[in-house]
Amino acid sequence: MLGLVLFLSMIGFVIGLVWLAVNAFRKRPKKKPSILAAVAFVAFVACVPFLPPPDHSKVKSAPVEVAVEKPAEAPAQAPEEKKEEEPPAAEPAPAPAEKTPEEALKGICQAEISKGDELVDVEVNEDMSKENFGTGKLIVLPKFKSNSGFRSSELMKAAKLIKAIYAAGYPVSEVTVFTQDMSGKTIMKCTMDEKKAASIDWSVVSYSEFDKYLSNFWAVPALRK
Repeated sequence: MLGLVLFLSMIGFVIGLVWLAVNAFRKRPKKKPSILAAVAFVAFVACVPFLPPPDHSKVKSAPVEVAVEKPAEAPAQAPEEKKEEEPPAAEPAPAPAEKTPEEALKGICQAEISKGDELVDVEVNEDMSKENFGTGKLIVLPKFKSNSGFRSSELMKAAKLIKAIYAAGYPVSEVTVFTQDMSGKTIMKCTMDEKKAASIDWSVVSYSEFDKYLSNFWAVPALRK
């Protein structure tokens, strides 16, 4: 019953206020709505003391959870990788020793030897002549075995050796090529000094008549003509 009175008083108070506002806007008498609002308000206030107190025993307070911030864990450190010990830097290979003139000239002669022939030796001596003494000039003496036995072939082989030796750029004052048969007997000897070599146009040399360009020529009787 008390609740109904409270409800009606609240409704009456609201209606009285709305009615009062409307009359004020339309400039009508405000007495009745004012009385209604005042009576409703008084009735509401008069009923409030008679409301039963709330039963707090039925209200269970929910436990309040307090969030406790955990200290941030430090990120796990990855195990340190063991650095592989770098092998010691290899020492640079020593530069190949320069070939001596004798070694170089021997290689040049070997490259010019025809297939089937055999390079026996390449002797390199210092020129001790009065003209070239102390100048560092060299005398080169290649010896090879030939399986040909023909004059033109032996002259051509000697010419190739002489040309290659002078073209190498060493300070050679004289070249003498010794041609041997396969038994080791010398059958031809061709000598050319540096002046003769410098005066020759090698592009037009006739190898079959190479003996005409030489400083000195010797051959066994069978190879002279």
